[in-house]
Amino acid sequence: MTMKQRCSEDENESEEIRKLIKEANEIVGKVSLSDNLWFCKNLDLQGFGKRCKKVHEKFDFVMEKTIKEQDEERKEEKGRCEKVKDLLDISDDKSSEIRVTRENIKASILEIFVARTDTSAITIEWALAELINHPDIMKKAREEINAVVGKTRVVEETLLTFLTSKL
Repeated sequence: MTMKQRCSEDENESEEIRKLIKEANEIVGKVSLSDNLWFCKNLDLQGFGKRCKKVHEKFDFVMEKTIKEQDEERKEEKGRCEKVKDLLDISDDKSSEIRVTRENIKASILEIFVARTDTSAITIEWALAELINHPDIMKKAREEINAVVGKTRVVEETLLTFLTSKL
């Protein structure tokens, strides 16, 4: 059940979505030679690129189907999913300051599907990757830890205001 409704009345389709999420997590969780060796950058030695594209196409199909169903229900004023309905309303409103595309709506739905399957380890890994990709924020976080905690005390999360605001 997602977005106040069953994703599918067809159990086979629900199982397919679970398999897609599992496969996406497997792909993301594996080490790719192409990502780690610069000279392999444009080679898909392990087939991750092909698998990612296949999973993306399947997810895109499911997301598009969900959006179409919600759009039809919204037009009939019997929509059950407020989030998708609101995003579709914003998308249709040409005077809106915010531009919401079909791709934005799909990403939002996908986040709902996938977010519940993420583990704490994946979240921590993502946070560390973001810190590595933003050395200026990493530097500020280190400075705060050293200034507030020092190098001999045990860290208490409540003391680290900058770090907790960024995470």
